[in-house]
Amino acid sequence: MTSASSDDIWRDDLLGRKNAAAFLEKFLVNRIEERAKQGRAGSYVVNLDSPWGEGKTFFLGNFARQLKANGFLVATVNAWRDDHAADPMVAVMSAIDDAVKPMLAGQTRLTKAWEVAQQSGVDIALAVGRNAVKHLIKKAVGEGLDAAAEIIQDNIEAADIEAVANATGQAVDKVLDSQTESLLTSFKRNQQSIDYFQRQLGSFLKQLSSKSQSLPLFVLIDELDRCRPTYAISLLERIKHLFEIDNVVFVIATDTDQLCHSIRAVYGAEFKSQVYLRRFFDRTYRFAEPSRQQFVGLMLAKNHIETEKLAIPENLPIESYLSDAFESFQISLRDIEQCFDILRTITTVWDGLIKIEMSVALPLVIAVQQGRVVSFRNPMAIAATQKHLRGLVEANGGRISAWKIPFRTNDQFGQRGRDEIVVGLDLYDQILSFAEKSLPEIVSRSVNGVVPSVIRDSFSHEFQTLYSGVSERANPPFSTVLQYPEMILSAGRLLPVMPKRK
Repeated sequence: MTSASSDDIWRDDLLGRKNAAAFLEKFLVNRIEERAKQGRAGSYVVNLDSPWGEGKTFFLGNFARQLKANGFLVATVNAWRDDHAADPMVAVMSAIDDAVKPMLAGQTRLTKAWEVAQQSGVDIALAVGRNAVKHLIKKAVGEGLDAAAEIIQDNIEAADIEAVANATGQAVDKVLDSQTESLLTSFKRNQQSIDYFQRQLGSFLKQLSSKSQSLPLFVLIDELDRCRPTYAISLLERIKHLFEIDNVVFVIATDTDQLCHSIRAVYGAEFKSQVYLRRFFDRTYRFAEPSRQQFVGLMLAKNHIETEKLAIPENLPIESYLSDAFESFQISLRDIEQCFDILRTITTVWDGLIKIEMSVALPLVIAVQQGRVVSFRNPMAIAATQKHLRGLVEANGGRISAWKIPFRTNDQFGQRGRDEIVVGLDLYDQILSFAEKSLPEIVSRSVNGVVPSVIRDSFSHEFQTLYSGVSERANPPFSTVLQYPEMILSAGRLLPVMPKRK
């Protein structure tokens, strides 16, 4: 693959995943070759372990494009989309079918070989799948009939559910046997069904290789941790026991902590799910944690925040502005993600004619996300909130001085001078010292210095825009900045739907 095509594939890579993809491709291809030389048969399975929201889907999609550009067969499976299927074997075989179909045009012998392999896989899905359901229901009945409801609902006819529900533990076998007798009998007549499938698929891949098709076959599986627990377990079991085939590589993207929760949902809270998962994976690969600035770039791209509603200093990139603030407060990537959710919410509801002053709003967003109470209801509340913000930085081990904001200055001839630098929370304090006064008072105020002048001009713009510079002396208006705490607190209560975590 040329560097140009690589750059095109990864042009939206905000977290530096291109290097990880190049490494994984080289490792997996070479590892398969090493195993072949050593006479070690079977597939190779990698767990791509990354927390929810850190770009696993983006990576797998571009990794698939990269592998295809390099001439490999790639089957892609969205496990969460496909978990309605009776058996995950069908979803995997369907994905492989999509991958190999373009290779079969005009290839009669090859087409026949694939049809045989495909049919043997479907036969196994029918027989083994129902047998697995029987085993799971027996286990669930031992813990209570309600626990078996999901398994039963997805795997036997609706007319028989009541019979199963009313059955005793011993009778469950009889109810299910009446549904699966012919399948199980057929399966028992041919105990070599799995071996037959493996031989047929292995033979098909060898025939592809003889026609200059690059191997291994890559099967990329996404969203496993979002599936029904029983489906996720079944998929891993199928890969382990049915796809022990040379020249097949599985890359399974998971949030392993979340997957462990799914496994314990089936086998019990005390079940050692981490140990159980080791049975299925040859290696686990974890991405390097992105920098805060990289992650902020990703969040901006994902959240589609209306940045035109946000006021930040002129000519300052918003990625740098936000990441410097998060760096100062030393909050985690997961917390940054939740801050972005609050930011997106407040921009959604903000219908004012003026922009949201981020030097005030952003510290409040961080404080609310971190569980602090904020208020501007009176001078004491404003002072208490200021104290909370500085205390939060210290509590997290951050540095107040890490958030530096440059303001551009011009000399008397309009030429750019030296930028004036102000610490973010100092700017917050200065803005609030203005906002405690009414807008007419602020506008009439005499100030010295670049930053105070910028602040006064901002409030003057608000006064002109919202009130045309006119107000009643007895009831002067105050800045909308004072409305921020209530709005941000409300946004913080509108919780996103996220996977449960430990």
